[in-house]
Formats: sequence, C-alpha cells, structure tokens
Amino acid sequence: MEIYARAIQILLDHAQTQAGPELQTICERARTHRPIAWDFSILGAESVGGKAEAAVPAVGALTCAHMALILIDDLLDEDPRGLHNQLGSGRTTNLASALFGLGLAVVLQSNIPQRQRSAAALSELILRTAYGQDLDVQNPRTEEAYWAVTKAKSSPYF
Repeated sequence: MEIYARAIQILLDHAQTQAGPELQTICERARTHRPIAWDFSILGAESVGGKAEAAVPAVGALTCAHMALILIDDLLDEDPRGLHNQLGSGRTTNLASALFGLGLAVVLQSNIPQRQRSAAALSELILRTAYGQDLDVQNPRTEEAYWAVTKAKSSPYF
C-alpha cells in the first residue's frame, strides 16, 4: 500500500475516528484530497538515511493538521464553500480540534524513535498557526502587518 494511503488508513482505523461520523467522513475525503506538502515528511526521513515508510505517522499527523487548519480558516474567513456552512461553527470547531488531537495521537502512539520530539513540533505548528490566525482576524491594515500575518499563519506548516 502506498505511503499516503497507509497514513489515511491509520487515521480511519483510530477508535475516535470510528466513533465519529464527521471525523470519519473528513478522513475519507483526505484519500482524494492530499494536502500541500504531504510528502515533506517522507523527504525528511529519506534525507537523513531513513526509510520512507518511517514517515507514515508524520504524514497522517500533518494531513490532520492541514484539514483542521482549512476548517478553521474557512470558518474565520466565512468561506461560502466551507464545511461550517453544513455543520455550523460549533461542530466545525470541534471537528478541527478532533483532527488536531488525532494527529497528535497518531504520532504519540507510533513506534517512531523521536515521537516526543515530533509531537512537540506538531504542537508548535498548531500553536504558532493559531497565533497567525488570530492576527489575521484583526484585519491587518498595513503591508507590514499583512506580511507579519502571512509569516505567522502559513510558515509554521512548512
């Protein structure tokens, strides 16, 4: 099975995903909607002499983070295509939180040697992006403020 497909299967097999229809649906959707830079974890593993397969938990975790960030961004931007229009803002927020938790659980429950360090990095991504999202909802009024938002909101993912 291809690495990305294995990562999605890990998400789908998790007990919390099995218990929540919305979480299951969004993880199923991820099969055909790969996030930007989904393969960065694979490239990182290979660049230090590791095997691509070792990156499966990280690929799953970053996929969760990406989906959660899209849910939040669409909600905050009032995107007419966003899932919040179907689920409501409360349920969408809860789903985003569940995705963040699922990503962390996948890393912490994996057998990768650096799982604590990986979980800390994922937590940092979530925290820094939340700060950037908060700057964004304050509607930056200058070019300098715009670039500060862009750096804070997008850079942690990459």
